[in-house]
Amino acid sequence: MGVAIALGVAGIASSVGSAIAQGNAAKRAAESQKKAAEKSGEAGEAFTNRQLGILSDLSSDQKDAISRFSNSFIRTGNATEFIKDAIDINRKGFNFQDEIKKQNLDFVLGESKDNLRTAQGDFTNLAAGNFSGFERELNASLSKAGAESFGSPVGTVFNIAARDRFNFRTAGLNEALKIGDFFSAQGTVDPPNPVASAFALADFEQRENARAQELNQFLLGSELSVSGTNFDRGTNISKIGLLSETNSLNAIGQLGGVNQAAQASQLAGLAQGFSSASSLVSNQQQNKQDQANFQSFLQALGMNRQANTVGT
Repeated sequence: MGVAIALGVAGIASSVGSAIAQGNAAKRAAESQKKAAEKSGEAGEAFTNRQLGILSDLSSDQKDAISRFSNSFIRTGNATEFIKDAIDINRKGFNFQDEIKKQNLDFVLGESKDNLRTAQGDFTNLAAGNFSGFERELNASLSKAGAESFGSPVGTVFNIAARDRFNFRTAGLNEALKIGDFFSAQGTVDPPNPVASAFALADFEQRENARAQELNQFLLGSELSVSGTNFDRGTNISKIGLLSETNSLNAIGQLGGVNQAAQASQLAGLAQGFSSASSLVSNQQQNKQDQANFQSFLQALGMNRQANTVGT
C-alpha cells in the first residue's frame, strides 16, 4: 500500500513538474522570439538607413552628371569670329597654288619670259605717251602723214600726226593689257574669298559641337543607366542579406522554443510513465485484496456446509 501511494504521489509531482516545464518553455520561447524580432527590426532599420544613404549618394552623383552635361554645351560663334582664321588659311592656300602656277609658267615660257615682260613695259610706256621705244614707227608715221598731206594746209599734217599718236597709245594700252591678262591667267591664281571660308569654318565648328553634344548625351545616359542598375543590384543583394539575417534570427528564436518544448515533452513522458506505473501497482494491490477477500468468503462458505452436515 505504501508503494502505491508513493507512486501516485510521484505521478502527481511529475504531472505538475511537466506543466511548469511546459509553461517555462513557452515563456522562454516567447522571449527568444521577441529578442529575434527585436534584432530583426534593428537589422531592417540598418538596412533602410544604408539604402537611404546609397540613394542619396546616387542622387548627388546623377545631379553632378546632369550638371556637367548642361555645362558642356558650346555655342558656335558667327562667321565674323572665324574671319581671321579664314584669311590665314586662304593666304596659305593661295601662296601654295600661286607658287605652282608660276613654276608652270616658267616651264612654258623658258627664257622668253623676260622678253615678254620687256614688251609689256614698252607697250605700257607707249600707252602713257612715252614713244622712246617706238621712235622708228613714229617717224615713219610722220613721214607718211607729211606725204599724204602734201599741198594741204599745214594743220592737216599736225592732225594726222596727232591721230597716229593716239592710235599708237591706244594700241600700246591694248597690248599691255593683253600681256597682263596672259600673266594673270597663266602665272597666278585668283585669291579665294575669306568670307566664304569663314562661313565654312563656322559650319564645321557647329557640326563638331553637335557631335560632341551627342557624345556627351550618350555618356550621360550610359552613366545614369549604369549607376541606376548598380543601385538596383546593390539593393537586391542587401535585401537577400537582410532576408537571410531575419530568417536566421527567427530560426534561432524558434530553436530556443523547440529545445524548451522538448524538455517539457520529456518531463511529460516521465510523468505519464510514473502515472502508468502507479496505476499498475494499484491494480495489482487491488487484485491481491480481491483474491484475499474471495478466499475468506470461500472459507466462510465451507464452514457453514460442515455445520449443516453435523446437525443432520
